[in-house]
Amino acid sequence: MNSWFSSLVTACLLGFCVNLSAQPLRPIDPMTTQTSTPAILATLRPDHPRLVALDSDVETAIKLLHANPNGVQWFAQLRQSADAILSQPPVEHKLEGPRLLTQSRRALDRITLLGLMHRMQPNKKYVDRAVLEMETACAFPDWNPSHFLDTAEMTNAMAIGYDWFYKDLSPETRRKVREGIVKLGLREGLKMYDEKKPSWIKGHNNWNQVCNGGLMVGALAIADEEPEIAAAILNRGKESLAHGMALFAPDGAWLEAPGYWVYTMKYTCQVLSAMHTALGTAFGLDEVPGFANTGNFMLAMEGPTGKYFNWGDCGEKVGNLPEMFWLARRFDKPVYAGVAEAHIGGTLSPMDLFWHMNGKSPAEAGTALDWYFRDSEVVSHREKWGDPKASFVAMKGGQNNAPHSNVDLGTFVFDADGERWAMDLGSDDYNLPDYWNKQKRLYIYRIRTEGQNTLVLNGENQNLRGKSKITRHGGNDNVAFAVADLKNAYKGQAANVQRGIRLDGGRRHLVVQDELKSNGPLDILWCMHTQAKVQVADDGKSASMQLGKSAATIKVIEPAGSIITVKSAEQKPPQKSNKGISRVEVKHKTTGAGNTRLVVQISPGSAKPFTYTPTPISDWK
Repeated sequence: MNSWFSSLVTACLLGFCVNLSAQPLRPIDPMTTQTSTPAILATLRPDHPRLVALDSDVETAIKLLHANPNGVQWFAQLRQSADAILSQPPVEHKLEGPRLLTQSRRALDRITLLGLMHRMQPNKKYVDRAVLEMETACAFPDWNPSHFLDTAEMTNAMAIGYDWFYKDLSPETRRKVREGIVKLGLREGLKMYDEKKPSWIKGHNNWNQVCNGGLMVGALAIADEEPEIAAAILNRGKESLAHGMALFAPDGAWLEAPGYWVYTMKYTCQVLSAMHTALGTAFGLDEVPGFANTGNFMLAMEGPTGKYFNWGDCGEKVGNLPEMFWLARRFDKPVYAGVAEAHIGGTLSPMDLFWHMNGKSPAEAGTALDWYFRDSEVVSHREKWGDPKASFVAMKGGQNNAPHSNVDLGTFVFDADGERWAMDLGSDDYNLPDYWNKQKRLYIYRIRTEGQNTLVLNGENQNLRGKSKITRHGGNDNVAFAVADLKNAYKGQAANVQRGIRLDGGRRHLVVQDELKSNGPLDILWCMHTQAKVQVADDGKSASMQLGKSAATIKVIEPAGSIITVKSAEQKPPQKSNKGISRVEVKHKTTGAGNTRLVVQISPGSAKPFTYTPTPISDWK
């Protein structure tokens, strides 16, 4: 391997030195307001490859592998993964539920990896296997346009293969793939833009970036040979994509939580990168309000455990984040690259190589400890950066009818001593009956209010159209806090509800304080989900929690008479089982109208003793 590296680098990089982070993007084209076919393609790079990674980027990637101490290991891992594809059958036209999406994503991942390896170390075996993948997909009867994500992602896959392998494809293969892109991808896209006009055209969630991105990359791949349809797609796509990019305003947060940020940004960065490499411009789409700061959302939502605040339909882990490298380069923010580097681990992705730049950790960059994202209404506070045992809390308001949301306003997660004590359960199976029906899906535990870390009042779910804002937040060296107005979430159940979260006692201990005003009797259930083993004390006022080698204590400070109980969160099939997850509960009943304050404190075992003295949320500072 070392001898191969030496010869490869000598051959490819003799006298060549590129600083990836210093490579400027080509300037914005002055004709961005023109929509004629000649204008949109006037600056098209005539040769291949022209999408995302140019030949100079490949040379830089080789140089990076040679210079990095992990380079030999990374290359071996990439080659092993690419060689494993050689013996696997190609994609097939097989739906899972209503989706072909698994096959589309498989094609993109395979072709991208095979393309990377062939461009670094040319080998006919990688060409042949990519050709098999592409010709098989292009012989499908369709790319499942009824679930258009499938079509867009397959179009993107074929475009990358067509462009990256272009010089090694036979004229017949080029014809087949080009015709597949046009017939099964771009023409179906024009039907969406001009006839069917689905909601994603105006941009409400990740579909906008994925669908537009896949189509536009497809158009750029064949624009010199099919200029008419390519120009049509690019003109309509950039108009539609502007709506999706507007969702990053005002501060870069993504309303569908971190997991869907990754999915959205995968296609956002690919299409923006492809426009820059192929046309020299992204038509100002990467200059919209909030977008330059969207990396802040990801660093703010990741706890010291490496787990994200994964409300709604998201998981706790997100894997590699090469998009953070792209953002770091585009906006000169080394801290984004530092986050991306931390996510590489032992498994490198092709885009980690192509977009890599040296970064700074959040601690080195002096990154803020406290974050509030307006409109998305999400907040996070932490004790410090760079310490995996530091305390961290995040809470959300927002909207119960937002894309991929649960009925969960006021829910929170909490990390301390290297463990996640309060967890979000994430999504269930998308193919469950009525999963996408806002009313009928409430039989699913992970969606309804009792499956979240928030309040259940009178045994009812929150208002399905409920909204909540973070009304106050602040902090100093010792304390950080945020307050959510939950009145609208419990409309018809209580006259007023406020929830405050507070890192106190040197930002080590979590306090959750709820203040409620009712017009009559109120049955209050406070919920928190955890994988810890929970042992309730004899008096019921406190409980010990154990996770791995770490311990924590949870106790009820107010109201008097309330006790902690623990229930299993396990569910029966076909729902996800939630095996090993418990719901910690605090119950309180009022007998008539009036005000109630419920205060719970969670303390990590390694923290110095501290007991919060309740004060009104309005006095927090």
